[in-house]
Amino acid sequence: MQTPHLFCDECGAANTRDALSCFACGHSLPSPPSADAPAAQNLPSVEEEKCDDALYLQFTLSPGSPTSVRLIRQERPAPAVELLNGRYEILEKVGTGGFGAVYRARDTANKNRMVAIKAIELDTLSASQAIEATDTFNRELHLLSSLDHARLPAIYEHFIDATHWYLVMDFIDGEPLDEYLKQIEEPCLPLRDVLDIGLQLCDVLNYLHQLHPPVIFRDVKPANIMRTPGGRIYLIDFGIARRFKPGQKRDTLPLGSPGFAAPEQYGKAQTTARTDIYGLGATLYFLLTGYDPATTPFHLPPILPLCPTLPHSLAELLTSMLALDPASRPPDVAIIQRELLNYMPVAYRVTARSFQIRSAQLHASGAGQPIAPAPPQPAVGQKITRMRRTGQFIRRLFGASLLIVSL
Repeated sequence: MQTPHLFCDECGAANTRDALSCFACGHSLPSPPSADAPAAQNLPSVEEEKCDDALYLQFTLSPGSPTSVRLIRQERPAPAVELLNGRYEILEKVGTGGFGAVYRARDTANKNRMVAIKAIELDTLSASQAIEATDTFNRELHLLSSLDHARLPAIYEHFIDATHWYLVMDFIDGEPLDEYLKQIEEPCLPLRDVLDIGLQLCDVLNYLHQLHPPVIFRDVKPANIMRTPGGRIYLIDFGIARRFKPGQKRDTLPLGSPGFAAPEQYGKAQTTARTDIYGLGATLYFLLTGYDPATTPFHLPPILPLCPTLPHSLAELLTSMLALDPASRPPDVAIIQRELLNYMPVAYRVTARSFQIRSAQLHASGAGQPIAPAPPQPAVGQKITRMRRTGQFIRRLFGASLLIVSL
């Protein structure tokens, strides 16, 4: 069916179908659609259909002139962004677990810095769960607020509303180690990568264990270890961490993850630094072999058949870390760290040692004690003497004539 009139786009007046210009304003008229043209040509475009802007008819009344009718589109204003606590713009949910979820957010009050917000949803919990969730929240808040280490997330603030507890901390752009393995579609990691991860974990665990009183993490496992794209490791989720209490026979509650939790975490004894050593050993075992310790807790297969290229001394170290009797495990993480360093390239060992010295200076006691001053640098004369002695040693070693330039 053909349209009986052509309407002017300028003034809206109705014209005959064969008119070339508007009789009212003289504006050129579009050519009428052909009868043979497909009907789809007269349909609105996809962009027009998706547009949510409001459409209005505008009437213009002028004395002595024909009435002007125009179709206009009024753009709707962008909806206001709702900010959590008046400053945090929630961008996406990045994880769930326990009693709530973790969100990535933008801190609009601090240069749009990315933060992670852990939200505990109290309105979905029973009375007993709410008590446990509150205890977990307070434990993590108090512990992390007192810690300062490069491989731990920093706490910025906490707040509550009618149904939630919120904890704002560093956003770590990465994924947990168990998710990382799924992402790369590999059952296990190369020895070099596992050693690197182990050394970084030793660094942060050694810091925690040297505090006064020591902090026992109690949940070392791949899901609580974040890895950035650059390979940097962070220890997260202090929900069941606790401070060591001298003289206490056992922990108040048996907490931990099956396969990675030491036997003493099941109410047999108080957890100590050797408890974290067990969790570290189980984590390294999993990363090297791909065998999940939760499959057969406390009865893991020997590691060498699963990882034949592993040096025997490293296999013995991991076996001792996984001993069921805490007294049979290495006494502290520093011993494990030194053993792992022996299998890394020399350049890595030098860099790691420098980092350890600097970290020890920054966190000398974990209780605000002054940092020890740097050792005095040798005088220029002493440097030259050392250079000459080094040159003499090289000449004797290689029988070559070398020129040493004194500064």
